[in-house]
Amino acid sequence: MYPLFLALSVALTLPYLAWGVYTLRIKYRYQEEFSLGVEAITLTAVAIFFIVELQVLRVWLLDTPLVFLFAALGLFVSGTALYGPMLVSFASQLLVNSLMPTHHEEDPAPDFAPVDALERVGDHDAALQECLVIARVFPKDADVRLRVAHNMTELNRFEESTQWFESALEQLRDPTQGLRVSNRLSEIYTRRLDRADDARKVLERYLEKYPDSERAESVRQRIERLSKSVEMKDGAPTLPQVEPLAPPDPLGPPGPNQETPSE
Repeated sequence: MYPLFLALSVALTLPYLAWGVYTLRIKYRYQEEFSLGVEAITLTAVAIFFIVELQVLRVWLLDTPLVFLFAALGLFVSGTALYGPMLVSFASQLLVNSLMPTHHEEDPAPDFAPVDALERVGDHDAALQECLVIARVFPKDADVRLRVAHNMTELNRFEESTQWFESALEQLRDPTQGLRVSNRLSEIYTRRLDRADDARKVLERYLEKYPDSERAESVRQRIERLSKSVEMKDGAPTLPQVEPLAPPDPLGPPGPNQETPSE
C-alpha cells in the first residue's frame, strides 16, 4: 500500500512544482502578471492539492507523527515560496477592484507625465521604477514595456532590456513601429551584447510577422549581412600554438644559423 501512496504523492507534487516554477519565471523574468481568473484557478487548485496531499501524508506517515509534522511544514514552506507572490498579487487586485471601478475599454492610456519629467532631469532609475509601477496596471501595453526597456538601456542594463523589448514586439501590431523596435533591439544584441545571431533572429521574426512590409527587402539584406558575420565568427581559423624556441645550448651542436665557434 505504501508504494501506492508514494506514487500518488509524486503524481500530485510534480505538476504543483512545475507550475509554481513557471509562474515565478513569468512574473520575475518577463515581468508579466497573470489575469485575475488564472490566479484564482491556480490558488484554488493549490488549496485542493494541500488538502489531498496532507491526507495522503497523514495516512502514509501515520506511525511517524514527527516525520509527518516536518513533511507538512516543508509543504507549506514550498507553497509560500512558489505561490506566495501570486497570493499577494491576487489579494492586491481584489482590493484595488473593490475600491476603484473596473477598467473599461474607454479607459485612458497610461499616464507617462511623471516618467517624462524624471527622464528630462536624467533620473532614469526613478523613471524606471515609475514605469514598472505603470506596467503592473497595464501589463499588456506595448508602450509601457518600451519605456521600461528604454530606461534600462539608459542605465546600461542591456541584458534586462532585451526581455522587455522582446515582449513589447509581441504586443505590437504596427509594422513601422515594429521595425523601429526590431532595429533597436538588433543593435543592442550586436553592439552591446555581441550576439549577432540573436540580432538576426529578431529581424527574422519581424519578417515572419510582417512579410509584406515596405522595408522587407532591406530587412532581408541586413539578415544576410548578419548571417555572414555569424559564419565568419564561427568559422574563423585559429592559429596553431607554436612552442617558443629554446635558447641554444653552448655545449650542444650549432643551430642552422649559428657559426661553429673557433677553437
